Amino acid sequence: NISESICEGDTLRIGNQFLTEAGTHTVSLKTHTGCDSIYNINLSIKPTYLFELDTAICEGSHIVFGGKTYTESGEYTEEYISTDNCDSIYHLILAINPLPEPPVIALVDSSQNGGSVYLTATTPEDSVRWYNQEEWIEDSYGKQYTPTENGFYHATAVNSCGESDASNTIEVKLTAAEGASLANAPAVYPNPASDNVSIRAQQD
Repeated sequence: NISESICEGDTLRIGNQFLTEAGTHTVSLKTHTGCDSIYNINLSIKPTYLFELDTAICEGSHIVFGGKTYTESGEYTEEYISTDNCDSIYHLILAINPLPEPPVIALVDSSQNGGSVYLTATTPEDSVRWYNQEEWIEDSYGKQYTPTENGFYHATAVNSCGESDASNTIEVKLTAAEGASLANAPAVYPNPASDNVSIRAQQD
């Protein structure tokens, strides 16, 4: 009687027989004199391990997997030996999501045609934040913003990885009539919206 163990996926060869499954196996061999030699082999299978991860992280971040740190996109495979002396494989597919690029903003003055003075932002991102000086303007998420006071305006683009650097800066100088009209105008936010909007007005 013989006890043997092999790693999962390996093969134990006894004479002309190949054993791959756990259990008790009877193997008949011939000695060099031509006599029968019978072995009862108790075979156990030791596990191998496969750890797989398909994920994405933001630019500038890192991930630790299988004891190693990764910062660049790619497909990685590392092989280690387990305590049972069998393979322990770590397979990582990693994508890097970029931070948003700063938008480009422009001033549009349509007041001569009955319109208003407003700012627009060009960016592929869905969300934009507007700033007057260095102060964020509350609830200003749309790619278009109508200023209500004079100042130096810029914008940032926002995605799931964070906020971009500041755009170019534009100075806005409203006339007294424009400033009074815009200050009294109702504010509708957020813009764009998918389900609900809020309205804030000076008048009931």
